[in-house]
Amino acid sequence: MHHLKRTLISTHRRARQIARVVRTVWRGDISRYPAFVEAFERRYAETVGRAYGLSLCNGTSALEAALFAAGVGPGDEVIVPSCTFHASIDPIVNAGAVPVFADVEEKSWTLSPVEVQSNITPRTRAVIVVHVWGIPAAMGPLMAVLNNRNITLIEDVSHAHGARWGDRACGAFGRFGVFSLQGSKPVAAGEGAMVVTDHWADFLRMSMWGHFDRHSAHFSDIDAEEFCYTGVGYKRRMAPLGALLADVDLDYLSYYNRVKRHTVGRLDAELGDVPGIAIARPSREAVRGGFYQGYPILLLGDRVSRATVLRTLKAEGIDAIAYPFPLHHRLRVYTDPAYRHQHLRGRQGPGNPQTDIPRAEFSLPVTERLADHLILLAPRHLLTLSQSTLNTLRRILSAL
Repeated sequence: MHHLKRTLISTHRRARQIARVVRTVWRGDISRYPAFVEAFERRYAETVGRAYGLSLCNGTSALEAALFAAGVGPGDEVIVPSCTFHASIDPIVNAGAVPVFADVEEKSWTLSPVEVQSNITPRTRAVIVVHVWGIPAAMGPLMAVLNNRNITLIEDVSHAHGARWGDRACGAFGRFGVFSLQGSKPVAAGEGAMVVTDHWADFLRMSMWGHFDRHSAHFSDIDAEEFCYTGVGYKRRMAPLGALLADVDLDYLSYYNRVKRHTVGRLDAELGDVPGIAIARPSREAVRGGFYQGYPILLLGDRVSRATVLRTLKAEGIDAIAYPFPLHHRLRVYTDPAYRHQHLRGRQGPGNPQTDIPRAEFSLPVTERLADHLILLAPRHLLTLSQSTLNTLRRILSAL
């Protein structure tokens, strides 16, 4: 019965998307800013509890727009986890700033407020917190660390659409909340993103960065009249048809999150006492959402290799992958500004402010343990997990 209901809902969602796209193509509203684009931006912001929403072409560009609006530039430091997709980090170096990698918590596997505090220096301009795998970071303690400091908090919510910490949505805590709407996300534009904020000036600066002259009538509010024709010069707007697709998905986000939360509750209850593994244990205020890349499980022993575990699961029809990110804090493209500049520009370029910054060294033991031993149960299992599959999963993991 539940499977039939999900099939009918999925079919209805796709049919609505197809109908809206066909009508829009027939009208020719396939570029620039049809009224439904702004309506979607307003709706998304309201869903998160923010005043303004701005659509962009992808999550990377949305983070770049947020960093630009925050005034982050060459020589500034931005604290960020290494346990994330590289698109959380690339905008930092693209802005000329320096990523400072902080470790994640032992239990939640999200950015540690204690580690953030220990990495703050006079050059720290921003912190990017990632709600990785749909697990909300400890926003209360993190906000306490940043309280009364002139440090911008940016939430990367690309894995966690619909997640909450306490009574507030993830994306409602920082100065900016950034959501990728890429095709594999639960709210998907094909390619696209949304950035939300409560500050009019920040909204205008982000628009000036990625939308040319869209809001140029208001550029005088930020003393930027000279940019009224050109903006900064980047065109990073979302395709209108993508906004249509994502707008329909937003109608179904709560339903799919309820289904996945129920499944995660079953997994937690069934696997929580298995001695050879650990599961994520975020704070009690955390309500997961989005669940991008699936359900994380940490293998604690070395008696059986991770590759063997994955093969055994596969043989039983259970899909899972290994930890999907490189150890960014060990990559010279992020830790050695002179190396990066030389290879991208083809020369040393001593005039670039980055080249005067020495190569950094980071030790992140929790992140490194996750990289070596974590697996992710495929997202499809969060929608359709039979009791027999759950029993098989427990049997395999209990044998480790």
